Amino acid sequence: MVQRIIVALIVMSSAVFGLSTVYNVDVYQNLNDSADRVQQSFVATADTITSLWFFVGSSPVSGPGKQYELRVKDGATEIVRVFVDAPDPGWQWIGGEVTQVNPQLLVKGKTYTLEVKHSDQGVKTNFYYAPDAYAPGSLKTPNMPGYDLCARVYGRNDTSGGILG
Repeated sequence: MVQRIIVALIVMSSAVFGLSTVYNVDVYQNLNDSADRVQQSFVATADTITSLWFFVGSSPVSGPGKQYELRVKDGATEIVRVFVDAPDPGWQWIGGEVTQVNPQLLVKGKTYTLEVKHSDQGVKTNFYYAPDAYAPGSLKTPNMPGYDLCARVYGRNDTSGGILG
């Protein structure tokens, strides 16, 4: 009974505050690779992006000042970003609340790019992916059109007109 009440409260508060999942692909088996940078296309389904998360595999360079950079871009223009300390040993979800850079450029229904890379030049990012888990997008860099990056993008919708309109 208590679990049902908690679930109901979460659902209601999500509706009131307009919280939504924009993109979500979980880890699938042990499919992973490495690249200088990783880019995944996705379609915005919220008015604002609030947080970015990425499942990092092996983190070869960690320590003070070593970070992963997660960005949402429209072409070369940065929309939001979050920098996260490189974990040791890795194999975990990393990310957090974003810094808004050009939030006015985000438009529902438009395709954007989630980009992940290590702050050190030449350090490859070990990423996990799943086969065709997100139909509207795909891994762009490296070019893997039948696969999607294990990542999460959360957003918020404008509810100033009330939750029903």
